[in-house]
This record gives sequence, structure tokens and C-alpha cells, in this order.
Amino acid sequence: MLVARLLELDAAGALTTAHVRAGAQVGGVNVRTVWRWLDAARTEGRMERRPRARLELSDQMWEVLAQAGGNVVALHRHLKAAGGEVPSGVVAPGGAPGPSGRQGPAGPRGGAAGAG
Repeated sequence: MLVARLLELDAAGALTTAHVRAGAQVGGVNVRTVWRWLDAARTEGRMERRPRARLELSDQMWEVLAQAGGNVVALHRHLKAAGGEVPSGVVAPGGAPGPSGRQGPAGPRGGAAGAG
């Protein structure tokens, strides 16, 4: 709704930074975020969030996960050993970077607050 209204103002030649600031304040986001939303609406024709990739577990994956006591690393190993496709949402053994590309610090609690 916010982006649509700002685009209307833009089409009329009346969009100002003050409008974007007010929209950001009402939306509880940074001004740069609103500008990115406007850019996405203009270039991609999209006014809603980009859909997030989701990991869908098959019945077999749930079974393996349950047998492993919820250990996702064991699920990853099983999928690799079976030669099947390993979804990007499943973590790799050995603390390899996750979907964000970042790797947490080593240690007994990883990147948990207060670790160390």
C-alpha cells in the first residue's frame, strides 16, 4: 500500500524525500529501505516481498531426521551419500557456511551469545 501510494505521487511528479521519510517512519523501516522498495517496484514491477526460498522436507527426509534425533548434519550426510540433490537450506557438515554465506565462530556453543 505504501509503495503504491508513493508511486502514484511519483507518477504525478509530486514525490519528495519528505514523503519517503514519512513512509519509512510509519512503516518502521529505514528510508533507504523505502527507496529500495520503490526501485524494485519501478524496475521489476513488484510491490510485494520477494518470495523466500523454503526447504520442503519429503517424508523420507523427515524419517531420516527423526532417526538421527533431529540432527540436520546427519540428514545432510545421508542425502550426499544417497547421491540425491542436497537442498541449499540443509547445513553442510563441519560448520561450512550456511545460506547467508557466513560461518560462525568455532567453539562449544558456536556463535551463541555469551559463548567463550
